[in-house]
Amino acid sequence: MEQSRAAQMPETGSQAGTWLWYPGWGMGDIEYDCKRVLGHLDYVSIGDDFESLTNGQGYVKSAESFAGNVACDSPRVYAARLVRDGGVAAR
Repeated sequence: MEQSRAAQMPETGSQAGTWLWYPGWGMGDIEYDCKRVLGHLDYVSIGDDFESLTNGQGYVKSAESFAGNVACDSPRVYAARLVRDGGVAAR
């Protein structure tokens, strides 16, 4: 069985978290099967992952993992700041 992209990420030194979001009941007429989300702690982390993906040939592994089963539209980048931690201890 081929190794998943999520399992490969730690091997490259990635610090990113990764999630797949699926439509839920009552969401209406959704035009996607899932959305893949990556989270980075800072811009250095995302830069390191981009370096690995491009110059480190990570895009080849991604293509093998997804094997033509994923269609992508325009990627999006959001910057966020934690304003309330809900009692979760800082790392």
